[in-house]
Amino acid sequence: MQKYYSASDYEVSDGLLSRRGSWSLRLDNNSPHHVSVFLGDLGRDLPGKEQIYWKSFNIAPDGRKISTTNFQRNFMGSFFGPENPEHAFKNKYALLQNSWKEKYGWPLFLKLSKKDEHFLTSIHSMLRNEQSEFDAQILAITKVTIDSINVKELRKLLKITDNEIKSIALIEALLATMNVMDADKHTTLLRGIQSVRSTGVAHRKGTEYDKAIARLDINENNYRVEFDQILFGIVELFEVLTPSIPR
Repeated sequence: MQKYYSASDYEVSDGLLSRRGSWSLRLDNNSPHHVSVFLGDLGRDLPGKEQIYWKSFNIAPDGRKISTTNFQRNFMGSFFGPENPEHAFKNKYALLQNSWKEKYGWPLFLKLSKKDEHFLTSIHSMLRNEQSEFDAQILAITKVTIDSINVKELRKLLKITDNEIKSIALIEALLATMNVMDADKHTTLLRGIQSVRSTGVAHRKGTEYDKAIARLDINENNYRVEFDQILFGIVELFEVLTPSIPR
């Protein structure tokens, strides 16, 4: 899947892979360690060159199964949310943005510029347990969330005039006005992500980066699992912040 995440003309979403203006393929990408596709869909929806590419990654089932999400959707005909944290993140992000704008008239996170849109689409559960991929994903998460917080409008909403209070501190103030339980858990996560980005992704790594990793309690030998937990943590924050809209 790395090929598709790293190229801007492809889009990977919950249950669907597509090449813009060309083809799309239904797939089950809600299992943590493998992707599964119905053979009929592979033969019908992919061009020959792509079929050969997919064949090179074919593996025997060996006890692997389709995800619960895929089973519920395709065999039971029921609505079922994504299990994969990357899809949960993107779904909850979109729901928060839409609900917030509907209630307040402006988005909680500023719209990404065209040149930055790839940061959102590239967010995914890590495919390899490598430092470079972890760095890239931390950068993407930070760009989409912390760097994009609508500071100007949040200050107005919270009636804060101190220009030194920015991004994460504003989210902290917002959570306080909402009387959110365990608000510290959410802001600690955001500050941890910001610290990892500033001490090790944007600059040379050193002791400060090691301290940032330790504060997030990240096992550097298992970045894949740790990054999924970061995604789930942000999903929890999105759920807390998503306003209910009276109908």
